Amino acid sequence: MLTLTVENHRAFRAPATLSLPGLTLLYGQNQAGKSSLARLLPLLSDSHERDQGPLALGSASTRGATFSELCWRGAELPAHSFAVRVSDRKRWAEWTWAREERLVVRRFRCELGAHRADISYAGVIEGVPQHAGELAGVAWQGPVDFYTLSPSGVYPALRSIARATDLLLRPISRVQWLSARREPQSPAPPRARAIGRCSPNGEDVAHLLIDRPQLLDAVARWFEVHLGERLELFMNERRELELAFRRPGVERLPLRLAGEGVAELLPIVVVAFWAQTGEATAPTTLVVEEPESNLHPNLTVPLFQLLLHTAKLGVLVVVETHAVHLLRAAQLAVLRHECPPSLIELDWVVREPGAAGSSVRRATVRSDGSLSGWPPDAFGEEYGMAREILDLQITHGADVDVPSPR
Repeated sequence: MLTLTVENHRAFRAPATLSLPGLTLLYGQNQAGKSSLARLLPLLSDSHERDQGPLALGSASTRGATFSELCWRGAELPAHSFAVRVSDRKRWAEWTWAREERLVVRRFRCELGAHRADISYAGVIEGVPQHAGELAGVAWQGPVDFYTLSPSGVYPALRSIARATDLLLRPISRVQWLSARREPQSPAPPRARAIGRCSPNGEDVAHLLIDRPQLLDAVARWFEVHLGERLELFMNERRELELAFRRPGVERLPLRLAGEGVAELLPIVVVAFWAQTGEATAPTTLVVEEPESNLHPNLTVPLFQLLLHTAKLGVLVVVETHAVHLLRAAQLAVLRHECPPSLIELDWVVREPGAAGSSVRRATVRSDGSLSGWPPDAFGEEYGMAREILDLQITHGADVDVPSPR
Protein backbone atom coordinates (compact mmCIF):
# COMPACT_ATOMS: atom_id res chain seq x y z
CA MET A 1 0.00 0.00 0.00
CA LEU A 2 1.34 3.41 -0.97
CA THR A 3 1.46 6.08 1.74
CA LEU A 4 2.36 9.77 1.74
CA THR A 5 3.71 11.41 4.87
CA VAL A 6 4.07 15.18 4.96
CA GLU A 7 5.73 17.43 7.53
CA ASN A 8 5.84 21.23 7.84
CA HIS A 9 3.39 21.60 4.95
CA ARG A 10 0.69 24.24 5.31
CA ALA A 11 -1.66 23.07 8.10
CA PHE A 12 0.53 20.08 8.97
CA ARG A 13 3.45 20.84 11.27
CA ALA A 14 3.91 17.33 12.65
CA PRO A 15 4.11 14.34 10.28
CA ALA A 16 0.70 13.42 8.82
CA THR A 17 0.11 10.34 6.69
CA LEU A 18 -2.31 9.73 3.84
CA SER A 19 -2.76 6.04 2.98
CA LEU A 20 -3.71 4.92 -0.52
CA PRO A 21 -4.96 1.31 -0.45
CA GLY A 22 -7.37 1.81 -3.35
CA LEU A 23 -10.22 4.13 -2.42
CA THR A 24 -9.48 6.79 0.20
CA LEU A 25 -12.28 8.97 1.56
CA LEU A 26 -10.86 12.12 3.09
CA TYR A 27 -13.16 13.79 5.62
CA GLY A 28 -12.65 16.54 8.17
CA GLN A 29 -13.40 20.03 9.35
CA ASN A 30 -13.28 23.09 7.14
CA GLN A 31 -9.85 24.74 6.99
CA ALA A 32 -8.23 21.71 8.61
CA GLY A 33 -6.11 20.88 5.55
CA LYS A 34 -8.00 18.18 3.61
CA SER A 35 -7.50 19.90 0.27
CA SER A 36 -3.81 20.57 0.97
CA LEU A 37 -3.31 16.88 1.65
CA ALA A 38 -5.20 15.78 -1.46
CA ARG A 39 -3.41 18.28 -3.71
CA LEU A 40 -0.02 16.91 -2.73
CA LEU A 41 -0.65 14.08 -5.19
CA PRO A 42 -0.98 16.24 -8.33
CA LEU A 43 1.90 18.41 -7.08
CA LEU A 44 4.19 15.38 -6.80
CA SER A 45 3.00 14.02 -10.13
CA ASP A 46 3.65 17.34 -11.88
CA SER A 47 7.05 17.64 -10.19
CA HIS A 48 8.04 14.25 -11.58
CA GLU A 49 7.57 15.37 -15.17
CA ARG A 50 10.74 16.21 -17.09
CA ASP A 51 12.25 19.60 -16.17
CA GLN A 52 9.56 20.30 -13.55
CA GLY A 53 11.73 19.38 -10.59
CA PRO A 54 12.70 19.85 -7.90
CA LEU A 55 9.15 21.08 -7.18
CA ALA A 56 6.56 22.20 -9.75
CA LEU A 57 5.46 25.49 -8.22
CA GLY A 58 3.64 26.19 -11.48
CA SER A 59 1.34 23.21 -10.92
CA ALA A 60 -2.34 24.14 -10.91
CA SER A 61 -2.59 22.30 -7.59
CA THR A 62 -0.58 25.02 -5.79
CA ARG A 63 -3.20 27.67 -6.68
CA GLY A 64 -0.37 30.12 -7.33
CA ALA A 65 1.23 29.68 -3.91
CA THR A 66 4.83 30.68 -3.36
CA PHE A 67 7.20 28.15 -1.83
CA SER A 68 6.97 29.80 1.59
CA GLU A 69 3.17 29.55 1.38
CA LEU A 70 3.50 25.78 0.93
CA CYS A 71 5.42 25.52 4.19
CA TRP A 72 4.10 25.47 7.75
CA ARG A 73 2.96 28.99 8.55
CA GLY A 74 2.53 28.82 12.31
CA ALA A 75 3.60 31.97 14.11
CA GLU A 76 5.42 30.11 16.88
CA LEU A 77 7.83 28.36 14.51
CA PRO A 78 7.56 29.33 10.84
CA ALA A 79 9.14 26.73 8.61
CA HIS A 80 11.18 27.47 5.51
CA SER A 81 11.19 23.91 4.26
CA PHE A 82 8.82 20.98 4.10
CA ALA A 83 9.20 17.26 3.58
CA VAL A 84 7.29 14.44 1.91
CA ARG A 85 7.93 10.73 2.23
CA VAL A 86 6.45 8.22 -0.22
CA SER A 87 6.40 4.63 1.05
CA ASP A 88 5.37 1.29 -0.36
CA ARG A 89 5.81 -1.63 2.02
CA LYS A 90 9.57 -1.75 2.64
CA ARG A 91 10.56 0.86 0.05
CA TRP A 92 10.56 4.59 0.67
CA ALA A 93 11.97 7.88 -0.53
CA GLU A 94 11.90 11.25 1.19
CA TRP A 95 12.43 14.79 -0.09
CA THR A 96 12.98 17.94 1.94
CA TRP A 97 12.67 21.11 -0.13
CA ALA A 98 14.06 24.47 0.94
CA ARG A 99 14.77 27.90 -0.45
CA GLU A 100 18.51 28.49 -0.49
CA GLU A 101 19.91 30.73 -3.23
CA ARG A 102 17.22 28.94 -5.22
CA LEU A 103 14.65 26.22 -4.61
CA VAL A 104 16.54 23.00 -3.89
CA VAL A 105 16.16 19.53 -2.47
CA ARG A 106 17.90 20.19 0.84
CA ARG A 107 17.93 16.50 1.69
CA PHE A 108 17.08 13.33 -0.19
CA ARG A 109 16.89 10.00 1.56
CA CYS A 110 15.75 6.62 0.33
CA GLU A 111 15.78 2.90 0.98
CA LEU A 112 14.69 1.28 -2.25
CA GLY A 113 15.68 -2.33 -1.90
CA ALA A 114 19.44 -2.48 -2.37
CA HIS A 115 19.55 1.18 -3.37
CA ARG A 116 20.09 3.57 -0.48
CA ALA A 117 21.01 7.21 -0.18
CA ASP A 118 21.14 10.04 2.34
CA ILE A 119 22.48 13.15 0.65
CA SER A 120 22.13 16.83 1.55
CA TYR A 121 22.54 20.01 -0.44
CA ALA A 122 26.11 21.31 -0.23
CA GLY A 123 25.86 24.48 -2.31
CA VAL A 124 26.87 25.42 -5.84
CA ILE A 125 30.41 24.84 -7.05
CA GLU A 126 31.32 26.40 -10.40
CA GLY A 127 27.64 26.75 -11.23
CA VAL A 128 26.80 23.12 -10.50
CA PRO A 129 24.61 22.13 -7.50
CA GLN A 130 26.38 19.69 -5.20
CA HIS A 131 25.10 17.18 -2.67
CA ALA A 132 27.08 15.31 -0.06
CA GLY A 133 26.41 12.39 2.24
CA GLU A 134 26.11 8.65 1.89
CA LEU A 135 25.40 7.02 -1.44
CA ALA A 136 25.23 3.25 -1.90
CA GLY A 137 26.84 2.77 1.51
CA VAL A 138 29.87 5.01 1.01
CA ALA A 139 30.65 8.66 1.76
CA TRP A 140 30.19 10.73 -1.37
CA GLN A 141 30.01 14.26 -2.72
CA GLY A 142 29.22 15.31 -6.25
CA PRO A 143 26.87 17.01 -8.69
CA VAL A 144 23.19 16.07 -8.43
CA ASP A 145 20.24 17.54 -10.29
CA PHE A 146 16.53 17.05 -9.69
CA TYR A 147 15.00 17.63 -13.11
CA THR A 148 12.21 15.39 -11.81
CA LEU A 149 11.76 13.93 -8.33
CA SER A 150 14.44 11.37 -9.16
CA PRO A 151 18.06 12.43 -8.61
CA SER A 152 20.21 12.53 -11.72
CA GLY A 153 23.96 12.60 -12.21
CA VAL A 154 26.86 10.78 -13.82
CA TYR A 155 27.60 8.55 -10.83
CA PRO A 156 26.29 5.02 -11.62
CA ALA A 157 24.66 4.61 -8.20
CA LEU A 158 22.54 7.70 -8.87
CA ARG A 159 21.19 6.18 -12.07
CA SER A 160 20.18 3.03 -10.19
CA ILE A 161 18.50 5.09 -7.48
CA ALA A 162 16.68 7.14 -10.12
CA ARG A 163 15.25 4.00 -11.73
CA ALA A 164 14.16 2.67 -8.34
CA THR A 165 12.56 6.03 -7.48
CA ASP A 166 10.67 6.03 -10.78
CA LEU A 167 9.33 2.59 -9.93
CA LEU A 168 8.19 3.70 -6.47
CA LEU A 169 6.39 6.72 -7.93
CA ARG A 170 4.76 4.87 -10.83
CA PRO A 171 1.29 4.65 -9.15
CA ILE A 172 1.19 8.45 -8.87
CA SER A 173 2.98 9.21 -12.13
CA ARG A 174 -0.23 10.33 -13.86
CA VAL A 175 -2.52 12.00 -11.35
CA GLN A 176 -5.81 13.39 -12.58
CA TRP A 177 -6.98 16.07 -10.16
CA LEU A 178 -10.46 17.57 -10.33
CA SER A 179 -11.07 20.52 -8.05
CA ALA A 180 -14.35 21.33 -6.34
CA ARG A 181 -14.96 24.01 -8.99
CA ARG A 182 -15.82 21.93 -12.03
CA GLU A 183 -17.13 23.77 -15.07
CA PRO A 184 -16.99 21.72 -18.28
CA GLN A 185 -17.26 24.12 -21.19
CA SER A 186 -19.79 23.68 -23.97
CA PRO A 187 -19.10 24.80 -26.62
CA ALA A 188 -15.65 23.47 -25.83
CA PRO A 189 -12.76 25.95 -25.76
CA PRO A 190 -10.26 25.72 -28.64
CA ARG A 191 -7.88 22.82 -28.19
CA ALA A 192 -4.55 24.28 -27.13
CA ARG A 193 -2.70 20.99 -26.67
CA ALA A 194 -3.01 17.24 -26.79
CA ILE A 195 -5.11 16.02 -23.89
CA GLY A 196 -2.74 14.25 -21.50
CA ARG A 197 -5.05 14.97 -18.60
CA CYS A 198 -8.14 17.08 -18.06
CA SER A 199 -7.95 20.56 -16.61
CA PRO A 200 -8.75 20.65 -12.88
CA ASN A 201 -12.08 22.32 -13.65
CA GLY A 202 -12.92 19.77 -16.35
CA GLU A 203 -13.41 22.44 -18.99
CA ASP A 204 -11.86 20.33 -21.75
CA VAL A 205 -13.64 16.98 -21.29
CA ALA A 206 -15.22 17.33 -24.75
CA HIS A 207 -11.78 17.14 -26.38
CA LEU A 208 -10.97 14.04 -24.36
CA LEU A 209 -14.19 12.37 -25.50
CA ILE A 210 -14.01 13.23 -29.20
CA ASP A 211 -10.72 11.34 -29.50
CA ARG A 212 -12.12 8.28 -27.68
CA PRO A 213 -15.49 7.10 -29.04
CA GLN A 214 -15.57 4.03 -26.79
CA LEU A 215 -15.06 6.24 -23.76
CA LEU A 216 -17.89 8.50 -24.91
CA ASP A 217 -20.17 5.48 -25.28
CA ALA A 218 -19.35 4.22 -21.75
CA VAL A 219 -20.04 7.64 -20.23
CA ALA A 220 -23.26 8.03 -22.25
CA ARG A 221 -24.55 4.63 -21.08
CA TRP A 222 -23.78 5.45 -17.44
CA PHE A 223 -25.85 8.61 -17.57
CA GLU A 224 -28.61 6.80 -19.44
CA VAL A 225 -28.85 4.20 -16.66
CA HIS A 226 -28.58 6.55 -13.68
CA LEU A 227 -30.07 9.80 -15.01
CA GLY A 228 -32.38 8.59 -17.76
CA GLU A 229 -30.58 10.86 -20.23
CA ARG A 230 -27.86 10.02 -22.72
CA LEU A 231 -24.79 12.19 -23.25
CA GLU A 232 -24.17 13.32 -26.83
CA LEU A 233 -21.25 15.07 -28.51
CA PHE A 234 -21.93 17.09 -31.65
CA MET A 235 -20.83 20.00 -33.82
CA ASN A 236 -23.16 22.97 -33.62
CA GLU A 237 -23.99 25.28 -36.53
CA ARG A 238 -20.88 27.36 -35.78
CA ARG A 239 -18.69 24.22 -36.06
CA GLU A 240 -18.05 24.25 -32.33
CA LEU A 241 -17.81 21.09 -30.26
CA GLU A 242 -20.75 20.77 -27.87
CA LEU A 243 -21.98 18.36 -25.23
CA ALA A 244 -25.66 17.76 -24.58
CA PHE A 245 -28.04 15.42 -22.77
CA ARG A 246 -31.00 13.83 -24.51
CA ARG A 247 -34.00 12.22 -22.85
CA PRO A 248 -36.05 9.82 -25.03
CA GLY A 249 -38.66 11.73 -27.00
CA VAL A 250 -37.25 15.13 -26.00
CA GLU A 251 -34.92 17.50 -27.84
CA ARG A 252 -31.35 17.44 -26.60
CA LEU A 253 -30.40 19.89 -23.87
CA PRO A 254 -26.98 21.56 -24.32
CA LEU A 255 -24.69 21.11 -21.34
CA ARG A 256 -24.57 24.87 -20.83
CA LEU A 257 -28.30 24.73 -19.99
CA ALA A 258 -28.12 21.61 -17.81
CA GLY A 259 -28.29 21.64 -14.02
CA GLU A 260 -25.18 22.52 -12.03
CA GLY A 261 -25.02 19.11 -10.36
CA VAL A 262 -24.94 17.15 -13.61
CA ALA A 263 -22.42 19.55 -15.16
CA GLU A 264 -20.11 19.17 -12.15
CA LEU A 265 -20.58 15.40 -12.17
CA LEU A 266 -19.68 14.92 -15.84
CA PRO A 267 -15.87 15.38 -15.58
CA ILE A 268 -15.70 12.88 -12.70
CA VAL A 269 -17.55 10.20 -14.66
CA VAL A 270 -15.39 10.85 -17.73
CA VAL A 271 -12.03 10.56 -15.96
CA ALA A 272 -13.16 7.50 -13.97
CA PHE A 273 -14.04 5.59 -17.13
CA TRP A 274 -10.86 6.90 -18.77
CA ALA A 275 -8.73 5.58 -15.89
CA GLN A 276 -10.45 2.20 -16.21
CA THR A 277 -9.21 1.82 -19.81
CA GLY A 278 -5.61 1.49 -18.65
CA GLU A 279 -4.39 3.17 -21.83
CA ALA A 280 -0.87 4.58 -21.82
CA THR A 281 -1.96 8.15 -21.08
CA ALA A 282 -4.83 7.29 -18.73
CA PRO A 283 -4.61 8.40 -15.09
CA THR A 284 -3.02 6.06 -12.58
CA THR A 285 -4.51 8.08 -9.71
CA LEU A 286 -7.70 10.13 -9.40
CA VAL A 287 -8.06 12.96 -6.90
CA VAL A 288 -11.58 14.40 -6.73
CA GLU A 289 -12.72 17.20 -4.46
CA GLU A 290 -16.33 17.30 -3.25
CA PRO A 291 -17.88 14.99 -5.86
CA GLU A 292 -21.21 15.31 -4.06
CA SER A 293 -21.49 19.01 -4.91
CA ASN A 294 -25.07 19.84 -6.01
CA LEU A 295 -25.91 16.13 -6.33
CA HIS A 296 -28.95 14.26 -5.05
CA PRO A 297 -28.06 10.98 -3.27
CA ASN A 298 -29.62 9.01 -6.14
CA LEU A 299 -26.56 10.04 -8.17
CA THR A 300 -24.05 10.28 -5.31
CA VAL A 301 -24.33 6.56 -4.51
CA PRO A 302 -23.92 5.34 -8.14
CA LEU A 303 -20.93 7.67 -8.40
CA PHE A 304 -19.39 6.00 -5.35
CA GLN A 305 -19.91 2.61 -7.00
CA LEU A 306 -18.18 3.86 -10.15
CA LEU A 307 -15.20 5.14 -8.17
CA LEU A 308 -15.05 1.91 -6.17
CA HIS A 309 -15.00 -0.15 -9.37
CA THR A 310 -12.21 2.08 -10.67
CA ALA A 311 -10.20 1.40 -7.51
CA LYS A 312 -10.80 -2.34 -7.83
CA LEU A 313 -9.13 -2.17 -11.26
CA GLY A 314 -5.92 -0.88 -9.66
CA VAL A 315 -6.37 2.89 -9.97
CA LEU A 316 -5.73 4.85 -6.78
CA VAL A 317 -8.74 7.03 -5.94
CA VAL A 318 -8.75 9.83 -3.36
CA VAL A 319 -12.00 11.64 -2.61
CA GLU A 320 -12.11 14.78 -0.47
CA THR A 321 -15.67 14.99 0.80
CA HIS A 322 -18.20 15.97 3.46
CA ALA A 323 -20.88 13.53 2.27
CA VAL A 324 -22.28 11.03 4.76
CA HIS A 325 -23.82 9.13 1.83
CA LEU A 326 -20.34 8.17 0.57
CA LEU A 327 -19.44 6.87 4.02
CA ARG A 328 -22.61 4.76 4.19
CA ALA A 329 -22.01 3.50 0.65
CA ALA A 330 -18.52 2.37 1.70
CA GLN A 331 -19.95 0.46 4.66
CA LEU A 332 -22.56 -1.20 2.45
CA ALA A 333 -19.95 -2.14 -0.16
CA VAL A 334 -18.02 -4.08 2.47
CA LEU A 335 -21.17 -5.67 3.92
CA ARG A 336 -22.28 -6.77 0.45
CA HIS A 337 -18.82 -8.26 -0.19
CA GLU A 338 -18.33 -5.93 -3.15
CA CYS A 339 -14.80 -5.24 -1.94
CA PRO A 340 -12.52 -6.27 0.92
CA PRO A 341 -12.30 -3.87 3.88
CA SER A 342 -8.61 -3.37 3.08
CA LEU A 343 -9.47 -1.57 -0.17
CA ILE A 344 -11.14 1.37 1.60
CA GLU A 345 -9.43 3.93 3.81
CA LEU A 346 -11.25 6.58 5.84
CA ASP A 347 -9.22 9.57 7.01
CA TRP A 348 -10.47 12.34 9.29
CA VAL A 349 -8.45 15.57 9.21
CA VAL A 350 -8.80 17.60 12.38
CA ARG A 351 -7.25 20.62 14.01
CA GLU A 352 -7.85 20.50 17.73
CA PRO A 353 -8.30 23.79 19.62
CA GLY A 354 -4.90 24.97 20.79
CA ALA A 355 -3.02 22.39 18.73
CA ALA A 356 -0.04 23.39 16.62
CA GLY A 357 -1.23 22.13 13.27
CA SER A 358 -3.64 19.54 11.96
CA SER A 359 -3.49 15.78 12.22
CA VAL A 360 -4.97 12.82 10.36
CA ARG A 361 -6.95 10.15 12.17
CA ARG A 362 -7.11 6.88 10.29
CA ALA A 363 -10.29 4.81 10.30
CA THR A 364 -11.38 1.63 8.56
CA VAL A 365 -14.53 -0.27 7.69
CA ARG A 366 -14.68 -3.64 9.44
CA SER A 367 -15.98 -6.74 7.67
CA ASP A 368 -19.31 -6.36 9.50
CA GLY A 369 -19.70 -2.82 8.13
CA SER A 370 -18.96 -1.08 11.41
CA LEU A 371 -16.35 1.66 11.65
CA SER A 372 -13.06 1.37 13.51
CA GLY A 373 -11.32 4.56 14.59
CA TRP A 374 -14.05 6.82 13.24
CA PRO A 375 -14.62 9.89 15.48
CA PRO A 376 -18.02 9.46 17.15
CA ASP A 377 -18.85 13.15 16.75
CA ALA A 378 -17.94 13.33 13.05
CA PHE A 379 -21.54 13.97 12.02
CA GLY A 380 -22.71 14.99 15.47
CA GLU A 381 -24.68 17.99 14.21
CA GLU A 382 -26.86 15.77 12.01
CA TYR A 383 -27.55 13.27 14.79
CA GLY A 384 -28.12 16.04 17.33
CA MET A 385 -30.66 17.82 15.13
CA ALA A 386 -32.52 14.57 14.43
CA ARG A 387 -32.67 13.84 18.15
CA GLU A 388 -33.91 17.37 18.91
CA ILE A 389 -36.65 17.06 16.27
CA LEU A 390 -37.79 13.78 17.81
CA ASP A 391 -37.73 15.22 21.35
CA LEU A 392 -39.74 18.27 20.30
CA GLN A 393 -42.27 16.16 18.43
CA ILE A 394 -42.79 14.03 21.53
CA THR A 395 -42.98 17.12 23.78
CA HIS A 396 -45.63 18.76 21.59
CA GLY A 397 -47.57 15.54 21.18
CA ALA A 398 -47.06 15.43 17.42
CA ASP A 399 -47.36 12.26 15.43
CA VAL A 400 -43.82 11.04 15.00
CA ASP A 401 -43.15 10.29 11.34
CA VAL A 402 -40.37 7.73 11.16
CA PRO A 403 -38.72 7.89 7.69
CA SER A 404 -38.84 4.73 5.64
CA PRO A 405 -35.44 3.05 5.30
CA ARG A 406 -36.12 2.88 1.59
